Amino acid sequence: MRAAPASHAVGEHQPGRRVASSADLDWAAPLVQVVDQPAAAAEFETTPTPDLGVVMVLRGTFRLESRTRGRWRSARYRPGVVGVTAPDRRDVLRWRDSEGGPRTTLHVHVPVELLEEIREGLPRRASTRPVADLDVLALVDPVVSATLGTLDTALRRGAGSVVAESLAQALGAQLLLGSSGDARDVGPPGRLSARTLGRVVDHLHAHLGERVTLDDMARQANLSRFHFLRLFAATTGTTPHRYLTDLRMERAAEMLRSGRYGVAAVAASCGYASTSRFTAVFRERYGCTPGTFAGS
Repeated sequence: MRAAPASHAVGEHQPGRRVASSADLDWAAPLVQVVDQPAAAAEFETTPTPDLGVVMVLRGTFRLESRTRGRWRSARYRPGVVGVTAPDRRDVLRWRDSEGGPRTTLHVHVPVELLEEIREGLPRRASTRPVADLDVLALVDPVVSATLGTLDTALRRGAGSVVAESLAQALGAQLLLGSSGDARDVGPPGRLSARTLGRVVDHLHAHLGERVTLDDMARQANLSRFHFLRLFAATTGTTPHRYLTDLRMERAAEMLRSGRYGVAAVAASCGYASTSRFTAVFRERYGCTPGTFAGS
């Protein structure tokens, strides 16, 4: 069984430049590709394929946004973070990198027939999820990440198809089994799950113009302040306050670029009662005042 032709053609309709592909080897499945990504991607619609799509960041950090049923969801993508797209799913995406440096992603397409074959080989008592439910905006799973990293190494070294098929088996089994039956809702030890982090981030987006406290965020995760602070930092690599500031500065930049808002209105929309405080934070982030940024 092989990845669908539509999966091979995905790169022709999306941002980025393909730099390596298992199509050049004798691999039947999975299809594995390495893509260098631009610093930003304007809103675009993905091309659906009958295969399961798995993407992992190899290098770079950027914020990805996905629109579902008219609502934008956001996740910070960094090396090791994985996104999973169910077969035949069409998404609207955009992203922006605020840190600079190269951005490289690994794309893996797994035929549904192979996943069902893997399911048949699992113990009968094992609890697995339907392939249609394997859809995650940002998954942090060390087993999945390690397997994808090994697939990347195998591709770059030109390993044989037996290696690729074995790794595909391991990847498929972990995704089907998940963590405690649901990889979207249970994170690895010492970290927030993708679903919990998404709930917190959605709350932040909805209240960027308001006062948001650590208690507010911890309630979204159903954790104590201390426990939430530790797990949030371990998951995102930053503090909740810095994460919130990043979101506010990203919104501020978007509003200023539009040319439709004055500095005071932007400051208020981003949760700053003091324009001077907003200007100081903005200058620290972008190296110039909001007024200069808007006029550039």
